[in-house]
Amino acid sequence: AEGVKEIISNNYVLNKVIFHGFSGLGFILGIALLFFSPLENGLPIRARYPFNTTIPPWQQIAFGVETCTVLGGLLSIVAMDSLTTLKCSLITTLFNVLNANFENCTSRNENTDKFCEGYERKLNNKFHRRYKTCIQFHQRLVSMTNDYNRIYSSSMFVQMLSSTSMICLTGFQAVVVGGQSSDIFKFGVYLSAAVSQLFYACWIGNELSYASTVVDRSLWLSDWHYENLQSILQTFTLSMTFSRQPLVLKAGVFYVLSLQTFIVIIKRSYSAFTLLNNMDV
Repeated sequence: AEGVKEIISNNYVLNKVIFHGFSGLGFILGIALLFFSPLENGLPIRARYPFNTTIPPWQQIAFGVETCTVLGGLLSIVAMDSLTTLKCSLITTLFNVLNANFENCTSRNENTDKFCEGYERKLNNKFHRRYKTCIQFHQRLVSMTNDYNRIYSSSMFVQMLSSTSMICLTGFQAVVVGGQSSDIFKFGVYLSAAVSQLFYACWIGNELSYASTVVDRSLWLSDWHYENLQSILQTFTLSMTFSRQPLVLKAGVFYVLSLQTFIVIIKRSYSAFTLLNNMDV
């Protein structure tokens, strides 16, 4: 139980740090959009209004409208990212809990390894009941992962596509129109936001894949070898077979969320940036 509490506590702290980190990055991005973007008629966003925005108080009203629009859009992005990534992080945490439960699946007395012959059947039933409960939990997690892919794979693909496009275009703009300190700060914030969003999505997918692939190891570390082999042979064999199937998070039908995918996307973004830069030259 202590191991499970530690897993849940660590996951809570990690998600809290990541959420506040992304919220802070979104706030900095909003500041960059509003105060470090090129101004047109004193406004950071080019738009048409049914009034003259070059004179007060209409200029202040237009600036307030654009500020609310930018902050609302950033809040929506943070909320959507939190909805998808925190659910994935929850599934990963449940897999870690499952692995801990499998490793602690035992019918032995904590104070001694010797059994009374009269209690052997009762202890074996206790282990078998715990083991089957963990297997049922594993099947639920498999169904949850499949449901997650069915519901969110399209949105994850759009998110990765938007992050990749932002990386390419931001790098291109930084080279073409950069040079001033304000431009360097602005493009640095844009690039950091896109790369960090992409990295986090790929990282949580990688963590889920790893947690699902070590289930068979956790099965092996349980106390199955202390039990009557004939009574658990079929259950143990089937569970080992099912646990060897790794689970992955998908971004559409094109990508699997992993750190390898992150590296591939960064390389392709650099290639696209190089092509744009050569075309501009």
